[in-house]
Amino acid sequence: MKSFLVISAVALVAIGCGSKSTRRPGRTGASNTAIGSCADAESSGVISENPRLVFASRDLNGDSVPEKIVSDANLCMQGNCFWNVFAKQNGCSRYLGTIEGSRLEVLIPAGKNGFRSLRSFWALPSGQRELVHHYQFRETGYQLTEVLICREEGDKGIQCASEERGNE
Repeated sequence: MKSFLVISAVALVAIGCGSKSTRRPGRTGASNTAIGSCADAESSGVISENPRLVFASRDLNGDSVPEKIVSDANLCMQGNCFWNVFAKQNGCSRYLGTIEGSRLEVLIPAGKNGFRSLRSFWALPSGQRELVHHYQFRETGYQLTEVLICREEGDKGIQCASEERGNE
């Protein structure tokens, strides 16, 4: 029996190593662009081979010039999308990162570098809970710094896992 398990495990590894992945980078949430690099908003970030683009804009650094936010509707799942953020800097459009979620909040005040922190909400399939992502601008772009699982509780607002433990 032991030798059968070893042979089965070796066969599975061999099959997995020999096959090529057919997943595109955008399907996994991986960006095709380095954060901080000059990039074309219509083809950079988390995007599919044949994107159906949705454009938005928000002033993220308080300079009264809105930054461009672009999502590929083909990659949205249950209202959740990958929002690629771009800002005009030093003569080019710089890719500042990708924010994941169904909605986005710009937090106040601005950080040391002038860019505000962001919070996004990723709706979970049950519809009763969501992941709350917190992004901070660090050096050249946005980085995910915290994720909490939360739920809305009517007039009480949003209750998150770390807050719920203290109330038990």
